[in-house]
Amino acid sequence: MITKVARYLLATLLIAGLVHIAAVLLIPNYAPHRAYDAVIQAAAPARLTLVAPNASPLPGLDPAFVYAVCPLTPHTGPVRLAGAMPDSYWSVSVVDDTGRIVASLTREDADTDTIDLTAGGTAATAGGAAATVPLASQAGFFLIRAMVEHRSARPDVEARLRALSCAAVKPG
Repeated sequence: MITKVARYLLATLLIAGLVHIAAVLLIPNYAPHRAYDAVIQAAAPARLTLVAPNASPLPGLDPAFVYAVCPLTPHTGPVRLAGAMPDSYWSVSVVDDTGRIVASLTREDADTDTIDLTAGGTAATAGGAAATVPLASQAGFFLIRAMVEHRSARPDVEARLRALSCAAVKPG
């Protein structure tokens, strides 16, 4: 009798655990507020836009960094990010429309202080970019972060990010 109750209790706990794990893993697919949707509403496609940490479409950004986004949609086609990066620590991530980071590059990874990266295309459509990141859905965004080492350096870091070129790659 006790073993039968123990088996039912164990089976119930096992099923409850599996349901809980499945629910947690499925939540991002049904979330109404996706990072991609927030970025598309806040920034024009294939245009670099600085985002303030306190008024950002992406919550929880560190105020010690300057952030910029450059969205790409199926309508823009591949988008190329190019230019000189700030002297401080920086990172560039390519985020797909599900919010997953597909590729990331940091100052330590790069062998130069300039960046030339195309997202959403293939090597044949990269327009001469040094690196290409394919996206299955052809939708996503670049997330650029640059550290501000001192408050007085913020305007310079912002100016360096504004100077980056982020534009749709012309076919052909």
